[in-house]
Amino acid sequence: MNQQPAGKKKVLSMKEDLLRLPVKPGEKPHLVGTRCHNCGEYTQGVRVVCQKCFSDDVEEVVLSNRGKLTNFVVVRVPAPSWKGPIPYPLGEVTLPENVVVMTQIIGAEIDDIKVGQEMELAVEKAIEDEEGNDIMAFRWKPVAGKEAA
Repeated sequence: MNQQPAGKKKVLSMKEDLLRLPVKPGEKPHLVGTRCHNCGEYTQGVRVVCQKCFSDDVEEVVLSNRGKLTNFVVVRVPAPSWKGPIPYPLGEVTLPENVVVMTQIIGAEIDDIKVGQEMELAVEKAIEDEEGNDIMAFRWKPVAGKEAA
């Protein structure tokens, strides 16, 4: 997590094992995953064992920040804890590493979202915690000027 001086508002990742926020100027937020040295499988999130072959010969990797929208739904009845807009699009994006990452789609009208669109990682404030810190979550947004094939 980002280290800030005491008493200063922090910006924190909602899930540090999935999303890393910049700690130095010039760095960008990125998704993290795991790559297995035994079978070559990539997975979302930090793991100690490969989900495919169960090898422990794995390493943490930075995942691509772009991929193709492979599926999406419009959520009209959200979980009781949901604080965002309703309805909202929830999409599955397949990254070049063949990892499927699902989260909310932002930056587009629901009727303009198409399977096959190129999407890119976006990070936005999801909530504010009890200490007043901004808790950030990852989202997908369409890449400007890239229509579905």
